[in-house]
Amino acid sequence: MKHGMLMLLSVLFLSSCGVNIEPVEQSYSLKVEGVTSVLYEELQPQYTAGTEVEVKVSMLCDADVYVYLNEERINQEYNSNHDSIYWSYHFTMPAKDSVLRLDIFTVEYDYLVNLIPALKETINQKTFTSITLSERYIGTPPGSLITHSKSTDEKDLKQAKNMLSSPLCKQDSSHIVGGKALTYAFSFEEETFYFHFSNDEIIIQNETYQYINDFYYLSNPESVYYSIDTMNTSFDVFDCSTNEKVNIIQNLANIYFQAWSGSMDDNEPMYRIETIMTPIYVYDIDRIRIKDTFYKVISETNFYELFQIELVNEQ
Repeated sequence: MKHGMLMLLSVLFLSSCGVNIEPVEQSYSLKVEGVTSVLYEELQPQYTAGTEVEVKVSMLCDADVYVYLNEERINQEYNSNHDSIYWSYHFTMPAKDSVLRLDIFTVEYDYLVNLIPALKETINQKTFTSITLSERYIGTPPGSLITHSKSTDEKDLKQAKNMLSSPLCKQDSSHIVGGKALTYAFSFEEETFYFHFSNDEIIIQNETYQYINDFYYLSNPESVYYSIDTMNTSFDVFDCSTNEKVNIIQNLANIYFQAWSGSMDDNEPMYRIETIMTPIYVYDIDRIRIKDTFYKVISETNFYELFQIELVNEQ
């Protein structure tokens, strides 16, 4: 008590002598709750009292984000920059531990994981092992490439889980004639769930929903490979030496391949598969060329049948 009195007298004495005493800056925690997946940038876990904090939120279609600080709503600020890709909310950090909550307001929305009970149960019981993203373009003719990326990276798996908890807005089905189509394959041990998005639409149990977050592209894929978008069509096969049609290939969609740094320029291609996009030249059962790039087949299905190899059973 005596020591505290002396400290107080010292402060009063220094103040009376014109000496400025700088206040000690103190930080307080900021806990973020609600639909955190809509955050455009992550917030810090704590801020100094009096700090001006900007909350950046991804822009949603047909939906609004309501932001609350300690249950008091923060108004969205008008942004005159028409090129902006996020919404801004500002607040001054109070001198206490605080909670920031984000809610989505729209006519009707639900979360992806809620629409598939088996997926929700799997997430709680099994280990998330990998994510595969397949990309193609709607409206391109048969023969175009589909790009597949697979990742087991912890960052990618974390972002994938955020996708599963992202909101969907129910809407009327539409006829899509162009744009990008994405397929996400979420693998849990021996079980895999596939989600097919056409632009930002997905059909679940015959209902159409709009995905109202930004799509996530893998940041650290362990492998990238390709396949042919056949659109359920077959292709004519020609003998390169005679230019005569010799076969029809129907399983091309099941063949997967990777870019190959080797070269087969010393050999002539055996067969040419005609597609609307570009010819596919087949050199061997597992070596092909598309334009100027050579590829190696990595799937069990290959071009074996084109070469009509007969195995002799020596019995």
